[in-house]
Amino acid sequence: MRLARRRYTIPKCATDASNTCLAPATPLRARQSHLFRRACDTCPPADCPADSKKCTPGGQKPPQLTPKTVYFACGQQPTQYFSTSSYGNCPDDATKKCLIFKLSDPTLEVPKLEISFSPLTKSAPGQFTYNTKCSGSTCAVAINDILTRYGKTLNDLCTQPLYIGLHSGIGTETCWPIGDPIDDKTNNWAMQYTLSFECPTYPETCCCCAPTPSPPDKKCGSDTAYASGANTADLSSTGCTNSWGYYQTYAAGSVNSLPAGSVVYEASLLAGQTNDVGKVMVTKTNDTCFTVTLDPTAGKFGVRGAHIDVSCSDPPTNLGTFCRSPGKYKFNAGCITASGPYTSGNVCVAAKCPDAGSYYFIIHADTYKIVSPSAGADYDACVSQDC
Repeated sequence: MRLARRRYTIPKCATDASNTCLAPATPLRARQSHLFRRACDTCPPADCPADSKKCTPGGQKPPQLTPKTVYFACGQQPTQYFSTSSYGNCPDDATKKCLIFKLSDPTLEVPKLEISFSPLTKSAPGQFTYNTKCSGSTCAVAINDILTRYGKTLNDLCTQPLYIGLHSGIGTETCWPIGDPIDDKTNNWAMQYTLSFECPTYPETCCCCAPTPSPPDKKCGSDTAYASGANTADLSSTGCTNSWGYYQTYAAGSVNSLPAGSVVYEASLLAGQTNDVGKVMVTKTNDTCFTVTLDPTAGKFGVRGAHIDVSCSDPPTNLGTFCRSPGKYKFNAGCITASGPYTSGNVCVAAKCPDAGSYYFIIHADTYKIVSPSAGADYDACVSQDC
């Protein structure tokens, strides 16, 4: 079953994880089943109903690294030389992220590089893992290569520092970045430093959302109905076969004297002979034609089809023995999908009935009951249909 489209005005939305909602300056219009968010302007706060509040966890942003500069000691003496460590697109593949180490002076030796998730314990630069990633005065190592080597994930960068061994030299002097000793029990002066990533998080966002639309009402069952008013007679009393039905008789002289646009008569619409499901009004269009308005009780009943006959002769004379059969009537509305009221086209007699005679009106409708979701089991049992 396809739900009808509806529009909603979202009255409130929350700006954060609190249960506070603010009314938008301009109402939002949206189709069903969507959740919407927007920034709210300043206005008096109100509580967001628990069943309307929708929150999205903030989650973690990708790790970030503030560039870090470390100065070299060469021959164990501090110098003006330094290395800058940064995190960005790899020089040879912009789709990947790299740790990049850049020496400040191209006269320094090509660096040798080690990276670890634990303190370094070996200070032999020739055996460092990432020496092949260095060229000239730059080293670039894909972060995924480091993570794969140690069985780590990006999230591990948020909680564990990286230990960096970066060796260079100038002239006859050996150079190490000033940091903590690499303790390899050889009593040399090799040093290491650390890089710590920052892992900011997205804030939790909440909104007060349009309530889930209720299922539409259903058009249930089918019941035969006839107009029944002050001048009503039973079709079965005239010798018509095929069950029950009603017709109305009005003196032709009285009807002929009415100006066009006048109401000829009003009646009840009776379903199953006794159930009043709405009203019927017959209006004079001109000397030979009439229109009929069927107005089912709003929210409770409706009509799927209407059959109308107007004649200067009584039903058996006009329609024969099966005058109860609506298929014989002059007017057939076809499928009526509007909820009501419904107004027919002109239903006409061949010529104006003589004043001494009568007009005979037969007004038949196929009616249904409107059942709302609140009806529970009755709603579930109903198979909705238009015609």
